[in-house]
Amino acid sequence: MIPRLQIRYGWRDAWLALRSLGIRLSQQDRLWASLRLDCGKARFFPTRRGREALYLILKGLALPRGARVGVPLFACSTIAKTVVAAGMMPIFLDADPRTFGLNLDDLKRKAGNLDCLVLVHMFGYPADFHSVKQLMQGKPIVEDCAHAVGSSFRGHALGTIAATSFFSFGFFKPVAVGGGGLVVTQSESVAARIEELLLGAPEETPCQAILHSTRCFLYALAFRQPAYSILAYLRARDQGDTSIGIENDTAGEIAAPRLMAMRRSDWGVLPSRLSSFDAESERNEEFWAQLRNVRQFGLKIPPEPPFGQWNHFMLPVRERTEADCLGAIAQLRGRGIGAARLYPNCAQYARAARYSGDCPVAERLARTVFTMPSHVGLSEGARDQILRAIQQLRTP
Repeated sequence: MIPRLQIRYGWRDAWLALRSLGIRLSQQDRLWASLRLDCGKARFFPTRRGREALYLILKGLALPRGARVGVPLFACSTIAKTVVAAGMMPIFLDADPRTFGLNLDDLKRKAGNLDCLVLVHMFGYPADFHSVKQLMQGKPIVEDCAHAVGSSFRGHALGTIAATSFFSFGFFKPVAVGGGGLVVTQSESVAARIEELLLGAPEETPCQAILHSTRCFLYALAFRQPAYSILAYLRARDQGDTSIGIENDTAGEIAAPRLMAMRRSDWGVLPSRLSSFDAESERNEEFWAQLRNVRQFGLKIPPEPPFGQWNHFMLPVRERTEADCLGAIAQLRGRGIGAARLYPNCAQYARAARYSGDCPVAERLARTVFTMPSHVGLSEGARDQILRAIQQLRTP
């Protein structure tokens, strides 16, 4: 079966990870130029994962305990869990049926009840920041750029348009190195509070780096044939439309404060990933153009954004009904193509955080949106196989 996402971690990556042990993170400021984050005097804080980055930001904003933070329902539940871990209350926001991102009409209704907003650029698709900023009326906006490296809004890289943002470099992210996150803030007060929280964080030891790199290497092996096909079959048999590689809604909790800093072994792999990202994004864009030409009636892919650029990292497709979605997934898998819904249980997990059921579009998208392979690891033969499978989808 063709994996939905590519997991790259080989011997060269392991060598880069171990070689980085002699370099302090503070000595790597030149790396930010590779991310094209032209933020003037912004401060950068490498973190263990993306969720630790968001946690540090929420604490750095000095919001009162119980502050109401807007988060999308149709997204990884880790976002809401992190808000709760920071001592705040998630307020769930509905989704846009065309872009799968934030629904501005719903934000307009709820903005007056929010103290802060986590603006997720869903699937790397740039949100309409100007409209969001107007609706929030000066309240803090935190950009979630976990999927958005390489995307832009009106010529500005995502991660630079709000005062504070964060990235994630874990597996299944555009720039994947096995772990790591990044806080970007232009606020001196937020930077000072984050610096205090990270003070005294220990460096990764050689033994820890070897263990982490070994885990990443073995995990990458699971995404190569025939291991992927075997594992995907076993997992699908047990969990319906879920397959290996899905972003897990049951992700673990926030790391202890002393463990929130980024591993140097992850940091060592990051530059090589960034150097090849643009070429990979362009190749994905070409493939998407072919998919748009052959897609079946009923399949919907978000349109190219009129106010920015999409990095084309993850390919989301929407079917008309849940039955159509599950049928399409089954047909694609039957033809050897990995496909699965991404956040099918987001509403279920949100109810534990007092979700009241007022995001009907997001719930519908959770049932009808799925992703399938679209990455540079695909051979020409694999891409042709995917295109043929889309053409041959049978509707009920």
